[in-house]
Amino acid sequence: MGIRGYKLEKGELLLDIYETDHFTFKVFKKIFKDRRFKRIFQEIICRTNKTNDNIKLLLVESLAFLFSSFGIDIIIGGRDASGAKKMLVAARSGNIESDNRSTLHVPVNESFSRTDLVEHDQYYSPYHCVLRGIKEELGIPEEICKKTSVSFHDFAIVSDEGEIGLGCYVDFSFVMPLEEARLYPGQDKYLELADILIVPYLPFKWSPSAYEDYFYKTTGNEKFCMQWQSFTTLLYQRAILRNAEASIPIIWLVDSTIILTLLFLLTNYTQIDLTSTIISLILGGLALFIMKRLNNKSVHKLTYGEFLKPFVPQWNGDVRVLQSTMHSQIVKGSRKETNPIADGIMFGLNSPSGQKLKLSDIHLLTPPFCTVRREFVNFTEYPISFYYVAEKNGDIGNCLSFIKIPYALSSDDLSLLLTVKTEKGHIVSYNFTKPIHSDIILDFTNTLDEKQVNTFSKYYRMNKDLLKNVQIASLDENFQKRWFPLDLFNAGNDYFWSVIDMEDELEKHDSYDFDFKISKKTQPRDLYMKVIAKNMNRSCFSIKLNGNLKNMEAFLCAFTSRNDNRRKMSDLDIYMMQLFLIRIGIVYAKKK
Repeated sequence: MGIRGYKLEKGELLLDIYETDHFTFKVFKKIFKDRRFKRIFQEIICRTNKTNDNIKLLLVESLAFLFSSFGIDIIIGGRDASGAKKMLVAARSGNIESDNRSTLHVPVNESFSRTDLVEHDQYYSPYHCVLRGIKEELGIPEEICKKTSVSFHDFAIVSDEGEIGLGCYVDFSFVMPLEEARLYPGQDKYLELADILIVPYLPFKWSPSAYEDYFYKTTGNEKFCMQWQSFTTLLYQRAILRNAEASIPIIWLVDSTIILTLLFLLTNYTQIDLTSTIISLILGGLALFIMKRLNNKSVHKLTYGEFLKPFVPQWNGDVRVLQSTMHSQIVKGSRKETNPIADGIMFGLNSPSGQKLKLSDIHLLTPPFCTVRREFVNFTEYPISFYYVAEKNGDIGNCLSFIKIPYALSSDDLSLLLTVKTEKGHIVSYNFTKPIHSDIILDFTNTLDEKQVNTFSKYYRMNKDLLKNVQIASLDENFQKRWFPLDLFNAGNDYFWSVIDMEDELEKHDSYDFDFKISKKTQPRDLYMKVIAKNMNRSCFSIKLNGNLKNMEAFLCAFTSRNDNRRKMSDLDIYMMQLFLIRIGIVYAKKK
């Protein structure tokens, strides 16, 4: 969506928009970046600030072709687990930038599109755009985002980029701590971001550029050595100014002045008893102070205490997420929807063979190519990925595997499968996930036509000649009907998709040896003493853990927080479970 004009009346902004496409935006963006034209456009844009409203509107209308994409820059603010006021800053990956340079920016940057039509296609909603942007880029569901406080400000033109848009501030203070907001798997999150950083609210600085050094000085995080996108520090400066609280001395001075003035008037112009008045004022002030403290006490502080720490690094550890899906409704019980996610997993064999191969018989020649595809009919977006593979020659090469998460979810009751492996009377490992052992057959008998070659070369930024010469295969129909892919991981030299069974019936497909009920008072030691310790003579056994979501969350976090248990669990297993559990409302992390 582009901006053709606007009208500002009585504090309300009415935008005149027009429909366009991504190709048009790219064309005009390239024209703007051309040095022959950029100075002219920048001069015109800069002059808009020096003119009256009528001329300013005329200049915007004359540059409507430049403003073919209207965006919203969204700052996420709130409090951390301890209750301290904080904000999020995003390190954007250089993979999505034209100059391949990573930069610091707001955590969510979303373009207005047709998907933001609401009320039976009657009007476009910036509010809906914000909810959609947070869901797609950070993975936080819309029903949670609707509980936040959303405010719009700073309708402006960015002269460096030739773009127009709104600034937005979303306050999560009474919804969740910012540590939790970073845990969700977003559809665009791992494609576009290199990290999400929590920063304190800093003192107001007159120069926006001063924050570049100040954030680094305050946090000591070397990611703040990256360049900031040109206008981003200005957005943070204005957010800090808008949300700044007056200092305690100033509040005390103002309150004291008001009280002294009231006392003077009461003493000289009324017959009111001064002693009782002073006592009433003191008691009233104390009551107001207590009420203010109670109202400002964040909800999550009561829930989490003062500490919330993921069990594994989210960005810079031994396990990294490459891609995530956003079909959380599949996890919650809807089993009749189509499965475009599995259908979007495509394999290309480097040598023409025209044969069927097992997934275990091929290896990857390159890392997976991951992106997001948009449907032309309903504008739905979903992740797609391409795997350039060859037949195995020995054990050399990187492999792709599918790992299932055995579970059952019914209303508020959750069942998980814990597999315990032992050796000579000692526990070797705990696992909540299991590899899919059935053979996955890939039929490499197809090729891409010219239109498909052009399309996928743009999606994946791949060489057309390579795509012309590969044999293509997809996951078979039976796999797509049964398994729903969640997240793609890189661990060591290999790649792993976590998947869930679409039938969501743990007992039907996964056998277990013991059934253990999790109640509110169940502790990890109870599981060990009642089940695990009594079966150490077995080399491998499975335990079905069952309880309501709240009790399961408390138990899983306590179980994994024990160092003796944590050392027996792989980072891959934990990360897969973290992203799966957050989708159904369980925050799987260390809490105090």
